[in-house]
Amino acid sequence: MSNNIDFSEIFNDSYDFVLRNEELFFNTFYEIFVSSSPQVKAAFKHTNMAKQNEMVRESFGFIICFFVTKIADEHLVKLAVDHKDKFHVDSELYRVFVNSVLAALEKVYPRYNNECAVAWRITMAPGIEFMKHIYDVE
Repeated sequence: MSNNIDFSEIFNDSYDFVLRNEELFFNTFYEIFVSSSPQVKAAFKHTNMAKQNEMVRESFGFIICFFVTKIADEHLVKLAVDHKDKFHVDSELYRVFVNSVLAALEKVYPRYNNECAVAWRITMAPGIEFMKHIYDVE
């Protein structure tokens, strides 16, 4: 018996579930994320949430693509720059974002466990670190 943990398989299985249950997942995510801090709540006060859901789905794709390729394409760069310059997102909120993703996943994904959380953290980390890196670029 192998003790190896295939985090790619764990992530892919759970992400496949998210894609099949997008509305449930993203509604749960935003419910958790918006209530996570007064700053987040204020940022989304006048937001068209249908459009925002579409944008976050795309953003997940950019972050996952960055994990695979390690190439910061124009979409990820624009996303990062917009979060810094246009939306004035504090880099600390990325931790809140990741924790909200995991909390939503825990609520909706029946096979959620610690390995699943680690798989998501591993997958999101490069993209999140890139987004935070933009704060150090003048």
